[in-house]
Amino acid sequence: MSPIIHGQIYPETESSALVRRDLNILIDPRMVTPETERQLIDLDVLRHYLRGLPGQPCRITLLAPAQQANKHEGVYQLIQQLSGEILPYASILLPDVVEAFGSLGERCSELMALTSTALAGDADILITVPPPEGIDLKETYKKIGLSIEDWATATRSCEVFVRGHEVPWSFGHPAWGIPWTPFYSMTEPSLPLTRLYQCAHHAGLDSPLLEDIRSLTHNRWTSLCYTRDKLLFYVQQRRAAKRQKLRRQDFSFEVGYFLNHYYVLLWAGLDQICWIVNGIFELGLTQKDWRKIGVFNPSFLKLLREKAPSIGALFENAEFVQWVKILRSARHFVAHRGIATPAHLFIRPDEAEPSDADLDREIEDSNEWRELVRRLPREFVEAQRSLLREQARLRRYQEMPESILLIEIDGQQGIISPLVNIEWDFRQFVDFAESVAAEALQRISRDGLIG
Repeated sequence: MSPIIHGQIYPETESSALVRRDLNILIDPRMVTPETERQLIDLDVLRHYLRGLPGQPCRITLLAPAQQANKHEGVYQLIQQLSGEILPYASILLPDVVEAFGSLGERCSELMALTSTALAGDADILITVPPPEGIDLKETYKKIGLSIEDWATATRSCEVFVRGHEVPWSFGHPAWGIPWTPFYSMTEPSLPLTRLYQCAHHAGLDSPLLEDIRSLTHNRWTSLCYTRDKLLFYVQQRRAAKRQKLRRQDFSFEVGYFLNHYYVLLWAGLDQICWIVNGIFELGLTQKDWRKIGVFNPSFLKLLREKAPSIGALFENAEFVQWVKILRSARHFVAHRGIATPAHLFIRPDEAEPSDADLDREIEDSNEWRELVRRLPREFVEAQRSLLREQARLRRYQEMPESILLIEIDGQQGIISPLVNIEWDFRQFVDFAESVAAEALQRISRDGLIG
C-alpha cells in the first residue's frame, strides 16, 4: 500500500528493499566448544560496540535452533547470556531447501533440517560442521541465498558487514572509534611493502621514487582493501535479496560503481609498481618515457630481461600474465566503454518460445496485473506490458547462479564472474606486489645501502 502523508499519495516500489541492516547468524550448538567459545564472545563484543554507536548503523543477531532433549545445556545458557535468540523449531523441512538439496538430502538429513531452520529464521549465515566428505554444497546454498561458514569465515563476514555500514572494525585489533584513514594500515598492513618503504627511506632514494613506494604501500593499499570490502558487502546484500525473492533489487548499481573503481585501482597499481621497479633497478626510463612503462610493454619487458631478470620472471609468469589480461580487458571496458555492471546469464530452454499472446494471457491472469489495473490508469499499465512480457519469458529460463561480465582477451570473447573473483583479484595483485618488494629489498641490500 502506497503511503499517504499530508493527503498526498507517494509511490512505493514493490519487491524491493534498501540495504539490510541486520546480519542474522544461526549457530549450530555443536560448533561452540571450549576452544571456540572465545569467538562467540568476540562477536558479542562487536555487538556491544554497535549498540553504543549513535543511531546504531547495523545489528548482528545470534540465533540457535530449539534445544533438543537437554543437549548442549551449557551452550544454550551461554547464547542466552549473550542475548541470543533461541528459535522455536529445529527439525522442520522447508520445500525450498528440500528442492535445493535434491538427492543429496538423503546423505545430509541433519544438515538439511538445520538449513531449513536457518532459512525459516531469516539467517544470513549458518555456522555449522562441514558436510560429509565428498559432498560440495556451494551451489546448493547459492540457490537459497544462505552462506554456510566456519568460525573464521563467519567472523570475517561480520567484519565485512559492519565495514559495509561504514564501521571500521577488526577482530584482530578491536578498538572503539577508529577512523578509516589509519585502519587498514594498522589492521591489515602489507609487511613486505612496508619494509620496502622503510628501507628505501633509510637508503636515501630520490623523493619521487620514495613517494611512489609510500603511495603504493599506504594510499593504494588502503583504497584497495576498502573497495574490496565494499564489494564483498554488496555480495552479502545480493544474497539476502535473493533469499527474500526481491525482484527489483540486486544492488547492481552499487556493485558496478565499486567494480569500476576496483579495476582502475588494480591497473594503476601495476603501473605504480612498474615505476618503482624502474627506479630501484635503474632501468633508465624517465617521465618522458611514460609510454614505455607497463606490464605488457615490450620495451619495458626487454629492459627487465637485460637488467633485472629475476623481476622479469615475475612479470612474465604465466599465471600472472593470464590474470593481467583479464584485468586489462575489464579495466579498458570501464575506462573507455561502459560500466562494469554484472549481468544475469540465462539458459534458454529446449522447448519452443511462447508467443506474445501466450505471455499476455499469463500476465493478465496474475495478481500483479490485476493490482496494477486496479490502482493505475490503463494507459500507464499498458506501457508496462513489454517489461512484464520479458519477465514472464525469463521465468521460463534457467538462471545461472553467478552474474557475469563479458570481456575480450586476445581478440576472443570471454566471460568472467567478477563478484566471485573479488578476493582472487586482490590476492593476485598482493602476491605480485609483495614478490616485487622482496626482490627490490634484495637489490637495495646488495647495493650496500641498508644493513
